[in-house]
Amino acid sequence: MTPALALALLVLAPRPPPAAAAAAPPAGEADLRERLEAALGGIDVPAAPQAWRALGPGAVAPLLAVARDPDQPPSRRARAAQGLGHLGGPEAAGALPVLAADEAAPFSLRAAALEGAGRLLRPAEAVRTLGPVMRGARPGAVRAVAAEVLAARAPAAACGEIRAQLAREAPAARGSFARAADRCKAAAR
Repeated sequence: MTPALALALLVLAPRPPPAAAAAAPPAGEADLRERLEAALGGIDVPAAPQAWRALGPGAVAPLLAVARDPDQPPSRRARAAQGLGHLGGPEAAGALPVLAADEAAPFSLRAAALEGAGRLLRPAEAVRTLGPVMRGARPGAVRAVAAEVLAARAPAAACGEIRAQLAREAPAARGSFARAADRCKAAAR
């Protein structure tokens, strides 16, 4: 046997599992925690929708806890809301509009909550729950995001309200509504 063949057989030989693996927590819990931290901790690149969905329904409760926690950094809270919008379910669908309407919440969280709610709510529910945010939220950027979500999710029901809101906005703020207005124009064709 050549030395190269002996080395190859040694490297490729099966190895027994390490002893520490037996003392590790259940793979499901530890794996979920690790994947949640990776998804919430991404700074430059947000987690893809498939990555959020791959976490499964067991991730909803921890993501809700992060999104609702004012002691968490705003970017982490926003990523949690983003994850909820991709995971779905009744808890997420109920919590996201509440987060979007919270005037004390940071813009990034509110925007992510609006986008997630737009994904999860039926068109009529979206108009009913996100319409008040579009009409009354502060700052105006939140109103613009709500308008854009409504124009995408329920153009037939929402575009009249979006045009009325646009008319109420100060001229300097109307540019923020351009994407919503463009979606409404495209839907009318």
